[in-house]
Amino acid sequence: MSEEKSKPTETKPDEPLPKKTTTFKGRLGYACLNTVLRKMKPEPIFCSRTCRLATAREGGKDKIFGLALKNAQDLLPMLKWNDEHNIKFMRVSSEMFPFASHEEVGYLLKDVPGVPEVLAETGKWAREHGHRLTAHPGQFNQLGSPRESVIVNSIRTLERECEVLDLMGMGPDSVMIIHMGGKYDGKDKAMARFEENWKKVPKNVRDRIVLENDELCYNVEDLLPLCQKLKIPMVVDWHHDSINLSSKPLPEYIPAINEIFKERGIRPKQHYSEGRPGAVTVAERRGHSSRVMSLPPCADDVDLMIEAKDKEMAVLQLYQIYDLYPVDASIMTPDTKIGVKVRQPKKKKIETDDDEPKKGKKKIHRKKVIVKEGEEGEVYGEDMAELVDGSQMSQEKGEVVLKDSVEIVEKIPGKRKSRVKKESPAKKPKTVRAKKAQASVSESSEEDASERPKRASRAKKPNYKENMSSQDSSAEEIIEDEARTAATITPSRKSLTSRRRKGGSHETDSSETDADYSEDGYSSKSDGEVKKEVMGDDGKQHHSGVFAVKHSLAPAPKIEK
Repeated sequence: MSEEKSKPTETKPDEPLPKKTTTFKGRLGYACLNTVLRKMKPEPIFCSRTCRLATAREGGKDKIFGLALKNAQDLLPMLKWNDEHNIKFMRVSSEMFPFASHEEVGYLLKDVPGVPEVLAETGKWAREHGHRLTAHPGQFNQLGSPRESVIVNSIRTLERECEVLDLMGMGPDSVMIIHMGGKYDGKDKAMARFEENWKKVPKNVRDRIVLENDELCYNVEDLLPLCQKLKIPMVVDWHHDSINLSSKPLPEYIPAINEIFKERGIRPKQHYSEGRPGAVTVAERRGHSSRVMSLPPCADDVDLMIEAKDKEMAVLQLYQIYDLYPVDASIMTPDTKIGVKVRQPKKKKIETDDDEPKKGKKKIHRKKVIVKEGEEGEVYGEDMAELVDGSQMSQEKGEVVLKDSVEIVEKIPGKRKSRVKKESPAKKPKTVRAKKAQASVSESSEEDASERPKRASRAKKPNYKENMSSQDSSAEEIIEDEARTAATITPSRKSLTSRRRKGGSHETDSSETDADYSEDGYSSKSDGEVKKEVMGDDGKQHHSGVFAVKHSLAPAPKIEK
């Protein structure tokens, strides 16, 4: 993604303002936010507090109503500040009542405790002091859209915006500005849909709607015939007209536009802004400058909305330039001097032969599941759900359930799907001897798997657990039996040590060391010590199998092959 940097203007901070003359007698206004009051301490004054939709859902109507009431309460202090500085024209923020038109959490303003009373008081004060308030719903409100859902949402939003002005008791001059929107399948078809959907808009909302020419799709020449047909006033934007020109100069359209305002009994309203210094392309020219240095060639009695980034400071600066009203220099803030946003592409790294690709560590996502048989297995992969019923899940999400102990889930870093490695089926024996061996294995497989050793020894070992479980056998007989067995299967010290290190089939005692054995593999302990270790002080057998063999004094005889 490319980076954006604002290119500063060349205007010096201490450069004196030019002095100009004009016959303009209308009202100058700004939109939504007062930069001075927004920075007030300890509590700022503004009307656009909001929250995330998830927070609104969790907090319920109480959370939204609290924000809405505070926004409504801050509107009157803003109007009083404007009145003190001779600003009697302002655009009300469309974010004053968060999610009011939302399909799920939306609400009527009259249902918000305290809001109707606050708006009524604010509206009364504004009318008494000659303030004009307007609204400009968002650009997503498009009555010419081919999508029915957009039409429904747009009408619902316009109803909420109209409700604000109605609760304040504002007259017909408090209009709501909207755009025609996109071209979609052509301007003619889009405007035809607008005309058809215009009938669906409630009358009190239609009485406040005006259309504005935009800088991309619909210029003044495109909208004027439709406005004349439907008697919809048009708000002329001088800056937009300089980008999206009509076939004739804009002043030639003004008389016909003002005639619609006159028929509707509404005072004409226009927008003015200037492009940022250094703007060349259409995308660059669309941006508004921080302040403006002149007034357009409009009528003397029009109300002019100054759309500049410095808001009320841009209006006060025009007062200074044209000497319209006295301005308290102590409240003036420096010009922010917003320039053109220059897109700087990322620097591409020049690859060389010496560069080697870096190997990053791949993460393995792991979750444990409980299968139906009660055994615990592991699932590797991403977006795994916990499985408790043991049913086989879809492989599309990489979910695997271990049905028995022979299935092993293989770790696959960086992949969504998991693979199951199953043991290959046993090969059919080819010889008679192999068949007998397989038969003996199948008979022994009936025993409990936990009691069978994991690694089979070459020589068949006695089952010491059965000897211990037998009531007729004593501890002395077990030791003698183990001593006799040692004559044939006693392993060397080296094999015993390697078996312990490799995790042999028998459990080992970490307290025993190789120092207990001589170099030739014989145990250095006496028969009494061996017997004591095997039996223990409590008379119970502690070791079996390898331990008894390992402790035997009898040397391992050589077996002739």
